[in-house]
Amino acid sequence: MRKVTTKFIAIFIFLVSHNTAYGWVYKPNILEIGYSFNSYDYSEKLEAPFKSDESGMVPGIIAKYHHRWPGNLYFMISAEISKGRTDYDGSRQDGTPAVAKTDNSFHRYELCLGDTLWPTNTTTISPYAGIGTGMWKRELDDGTASEYRERYSLNYVPLGIIFVFEPTPWIAASLDIAYHHTFGSQIKIDGITSKSISGDLGNEPGIYVEGPVTIRLRDSFVVRLVPFLYLRKFGESDILEIIDRESGHGVMEPSSRSKTTGVSIRIGYLF
Repeated sequence: MRKVTTKFIAIFIFLVSHNTAYGWVYKPNILEIGYSFNSYDYSEKLEAPFKSDESGMVPGIIAKYHHRWPGNLYFMISAEISKGRTDYDGSRQDGTPAVAKTDNSFHRYELCLGDTLWPTNTTTISPYAGIGTGMWKRELDDGTASEYRERYSLNYVPLGIIFVFEPTPWIAASLDIAYHHTFGSQIKIDGITSKSISGDLGNEPGIYVEGPVTIRLRDSFVVRLVPFLYLRKFGESDILEIIDRESGHGVMEPSSRSKTTGVSIRIGYLF
């Protein structure tokens, strides 16, 4: 993390110190890459004494391209990958408390289309819709030889709107709010039986909000500070696997919710 932060600072100083651009004009395309500091909180809906919570920092990277021009088609495509260890605070199958570390891997990809309106000289509004997919892998490390892994996946339709305020050519403030209509939520579990267990989860809506501040360092380069909030839920599953046929006891996944907050630092190229 220190190396990545140092590189971003070095790039920032280089761009500022070599700034000779004047008479900048608006450019509709931006290609950006950044580093995200993600704080992750997760909790399953269980009856006491059972519990399954996760919390911790899961840093990641993001790459994004978007085209925004008043009166034209709005287009955006993005990819995010995050990895890190979180603290597990939960319980075992018999309800006794358990704490451990969890290895996490998150992937999210999104494609959106929309329109851009220009109500004033300094303001644009871009309503949009698209398609997205996400995945979360978690592997619990409880200090034993046994391995327990879960893989959550979902697809979603983002319905959002972007407000951009650009009072000068060198700074802009934005607000991006999106509702996620989720479908195709699934889970795959390894470590309970000798084979993998998989099945469908309930589909629950999600919310994504970000508020970028864009600072133009040169005619074609910007730095973006992007605070964000991502709320996601998974619904309860049916019984995925019968463990004891006499009692009818089986494996099921409870409903859960997660919250990811943080800030992303990005360098962008305008053209």
